[in-house]
Amino acid sequence: VPNLLHHLYAGDWLSKFPDARSYGPPGIAKKRPDLALDREIGPDFDDAEGPDIVCFPIGGMPALAESLFLHRPSSTLIATDFCFFMPEATGLTALFASVTGIKKKVKCEPLFRMMIKDTAAFRSSLLPLRALEIQHLSMCHHSVRSMGATEALQAVLDQLSVPSNQSVDRVD
Repeated sequence: VPNLLHHLYAGDWLSKFPDARSYGPPGIAKKRPDLALDREIGPDFDDAEGPDIVCFPIGGMPALAESLFLHRPSSTLIATDFCFFMPEATGLTALFASVTGIKKKVKCEPLFRMMIKDTAAFRSSLLPLRALEIQHLSMCHHSVRSMGATEALQAVLDQLSVPSNQSVDRVD
């Protein structure tokens, strides 16, 4: 369960794949007590999953509790609602994509930004993303950006006013 908004089909998925490890964000047990997840996405996630996957929890958004995940072997950053790019959208989705600017470029859309309750915690949690060099940016709602993935991520961080002049450790 990637965040507190995306859980509707988790029960079906868990019943189809009962041996898979399952995780959910802080607060999911209260929201969905019917889900029997293995553990909460938290500080011990990286240790539990080993060196191939790194979790970046997004702070300052308690109603969403989203995390981004870096799959090191493929240099892929996986995002659920953090950013969107919908160049092929049609119908009402295309209208939404055009109005929010996500039809033409990778952006963090306004509905996501409205969920930020603590701007300092939000921006601080995103600082480690400045050090990433990624080959792919996988956005769960529509597309994967492979050409210019790092630049697209940096543009989203610029849009969110995440400082770029601070020293951050590289995540390889």
